[in-house]
Amino acid sequence: MNAQPTVQIRVGPQVYQRPTILVTPPATLVSRDMALSRDALRCWSRWIRDTLAPLVAENGEENLSPTNVANLKLFLNDLRETFVELDDLKFSRIHNALIEISSPRSRWPHDIVREAKVLLRSLEKKFGSLRELRADLWAVGGRLEGVMKVGGWTETEKYENEGFHKELTQGRSLVVSKTSEAYYVVEGGMGPLKSLNFGDNGCGVGAWWVEPAAAHRDGIIHNSQHGITADAFGAYAILMTANEEIPTGVDGITRYRASPTDPGRFRLMNNVASRDPVRVLRSWGLISQWAPKAGLRYDGMYRVAGHGVRLSVNAFGEDEWQYTFNLEREPDQASMDKAVCHPSADELDDWRDYQRFKASERGEDLVSLLFGADSPKSRVLMPDERDVQRTGSVDSGYHSRRQSEQQEEVDYFGKSACHAVDGS
Repeated sequence: MNAQPTVQIRVGPQVYQRPTILVTPPATLVSRDMALSRDALRCWSRWIRDTLAPLVAENGEENLSPTNVANLKLFLNDLRETFVELDDLKFSRIHNALIEISSPRSRWPHDIVREAKVLLRSLEKKFGSLRELRADLWAVGGRLEGVMKVGGWTETEKYENEGFHKELTQGRSLVVSKTSEAYYVVEGGMGPLKSLNFGDNGCGVGAWWVEPAAAHRDGIIHNSQHGITADAFGAYAILMTANEEIPTGVDGITRYRASPTDPGRFRLMNNVASRDPVRVLRSWGLISQWAPKAGLRYDGMYRVAGHGVRLSVNAFGEDEWQYTFNLEREPDQASMDKAVCHPSADELDDWRDYQRFKASERGEDLVSLLFGADSPKSRVLMPDERDVQRTGSVDSGYHSRRQSEQQEEVDYFGKSACHAVDGS
């Protein structure tokens, strides 16, 4: 039997090991007609893309145990006998798993690649091209449910549109995105009330959103363009972006550089004495080894251990007070091993779709997360009208729904998808 495989996740000087054993989702998770259920397809898709794909990318099929290969073949055989609807593909993303396996220069076992290509051709014959098949981010349960952009205006333009804002925001929350300086209206959710509370607000480590407005909808941060969520009673959350994190070189301890214009900085000072921890979120725009690849991610509760104030010179050569805070991660919570698994493959799918939508709204090509606008690598093909019409109403859901689904997977398999183990 092959040696048990491992995957290393390197974050700056820290190296995290995925568990050495992998659990295969059982192919016996079936519906009443004895076909693979939608939940089973989703579990297999996540297992293939988030767990197996990094193993194969590292050392090829040598990292797959005979049991894993046999179970994967069994699944592909069952998938061939399963009647799949278009909504099933949008829900499970199983077609993306097949595309992952059959991609050029694939290092998967040849017989598995061949079977995946046969299944892809069968699905494309039935549904057409699958590469631009997308879920509806704004549908019920979607990652952006209830979130609507209303403009990216300057202060002057905001004043000129004040009447429009008042009419539009009746019964809703107006959110100013810190990361994009755009205005969003959020309808529904518990954002205005829930975010101004201490604690994690039911949010699990690794929870992920495509926009700060979605995190506001779920009651994790406030509807402010500032990084600190606070009120007269204290500070509750921090959203880090740009150069706001200062590394310390010590695991679990970091420093936060607050904006000198953020009113929440004084409330955050009070948390040193009160010892009330704050929720810490990191944005993909953060210059840090811990920044997620895309979107923003909740990384857990941190205690404010101390703060400092000093006079410095800003980029314009002007004197400016600099406020820094020492943050220590609370021990009694999920480790950063779980956080660095996000964004998952599903979440990156939705991030890319959202970037395409924003680019088409501006009439531009998508700018890659890795390359500048002038780089030829940053250009992608925009979806045509037919593909847009094929976008349906089923989505993977935002974090509250994902949390319940992940708990169901933990209950069924014994481990989360990111920390799966192999019974071989």
